[in-house]
Amino acid sequence: LKRKVAYVPVALIAQLTSPEMLPLLMEHKNTILVMEDAEKALLSRDSLEGSPTIVSTILNLTDGFIGQALNISVIATFNTARENIDEALLRKGRLRMSYEFRKLDKSESRKLAESIGADPQEIHEPMTLADIYHLNHYGRPVTGDTYVAMQYGTVPSFTYDLTGDQSLALAEFEE
Repeated sequence: LKRKVAYVPVALIAQLTSPEMLPLLMEHKNTILVMEDAEKALLSRDSLEGSPTIVSTILNLTDGFIGQALNISVIATFNTARENIDEALLRKGRLRMSYEFRKLDKSESRKLAESIGADPQEIHEPMTLADIYHLNHYGRPVTGDTYVAMQYGTVPSFTYDLTGDQSLALAEFEE
């Protein structure tokens, strides 16, 4: 990698619109800005939660005159549905790559669990990477739920507790 990488914490994403930021970026041309959990900065400008100023700044940094002069790229992660992201950011030529991390199916989850030293028999349904690693380290998924076997598949214990219908339970899988 022949480019500089700069991590932009969530609390500083809004600072990208600050006039003081431009000289800093000019000193660091050819940089990749990494913004983790950036959904608030990427939400549609038409939504109540979106930030027109930040979206415009990201567009200018990556695709406008400033972006062309500075050769700035952005890698952003977000935890919202893609349709909530401002459509200008998703247009052809602006979005170079997109990858959605989905749950691994049960078989893949068990393989990964086994490869990192977790008990694959603790996997009862498709799981996220975070849940599998958390299960390995803390003995439970991130949510803290255990899973309850039901007639049509397993459900997290929190969901099961909300329904209150214990007659449907076949077995409860404990930690």
